[in-house]
Amino acid sequence: MTSDNGIDWDLNLVPGTMTNTVFLGVGGTSTNFYAVGSAGAIIRSTNGITWDSVTPAPTTNDLQGFAVFGDNLLAAGARGTLLASTNGKTWTKRTTPTVNFLSSIETFPGGAVVSGDYGTILVSSDGINWASRGMATTNWFYQVRYLNGVLLIVGENGVVLTSTNGTTWASRSSGTTAWLTDAAFVDGTWFVVGFSGTVLASTNLANWTSIGTSTKQSLLGVAATGSQLVTVGVQGIILRSQVVPDRSPVVFVRYGRAADHNIFLFGGVPDQRFLLERSPNLSAWSPGDTLEFTDGTGTLIFVEDYPSVNPPEYYRARLVP
Repeated sequence: MTSDNGIDWDLNLVPGTMTNTVFLGVGGTSTNFYAVGSAGAIIRSTNGITWDSVTPAPTTNDLQGFAVFGDNLLAAGARGTLLASTNGKTWTKRTTPTVNFLSSIETFPGGAVVSGDYGTILVSSDGINWASRGMATTNWFYQVRYLNGVLLIVGENGVVLTSTNGTTWASRSSGTTAWLTDAAFVDGTWFVVGFSGTVLASTNLANWTSIGTSTKQSLLGVAATGSQLVTVGVQGIILRSQVVPDRSPVVFVRYGRAADHNIFLFGGVPDQRFLLERSPNLSAWSPGDTLEFTDGTGTLIFVEDYPSVNPPEYYRARLVP
């Protein structure tokens, strides 16, 4: 599925040979997109809409982690599988010091980090030679991200680890035992999502606050722009959070009356929230309903009861966080 705003989503077709494939990871560059999945499946696209399969599959092992490292593409998965490619078509197997499931890859200025099951952490400076920096635990280090200059690993039993070099890792108390699946950074805050609708937030990586969501469904991935979070999970759930409010003015596009009703047509930015306030004299203002633009058009029709015998009123929209 693809979206240019996190609101309106298009379901894209995959090659017919891949219709029974479970895709576990996505990644790529601004011009080449990749998805990897079960039984070594790899598909690629130049526009995110039309996809071609890589045949034959370079491995029969499931693939989940994906990253771009310099001129190389990296994919990782079951049984310690790590693949590299310069063109997305031909893939070469890299030797790793583990047979554990490798679920995530991330690059950072010092190289690349792979995380996986049973406390697996692999580090490489060149994408070819990999060294183990794992820990003595059975916890799955599910996802590794490089966010705001810090490497962050999240995983099973509320695991949160941080590092600046990929070699030395500090364990952080997340305050939860929920399985944590992904992380993002927006406006000075790190966010972590996980099972049972878990969402954690921290401004320093040491102290984490559970902020939750409107769901108890497990959240499996999160992406961010400079101002917005989009998290996805089981049963097709997609949630958005406008972390940094858009301060563009709300516009009164049209106003009309029908019987004893006021009818407003507002224009604004998706996910903006605002108060409809009213005044008889442009001096004393009374708060009214809290409204929100929830679709990708940036428009909202609002109808309210308003007896025709009432005196005239002035209206204004005031943005709220």
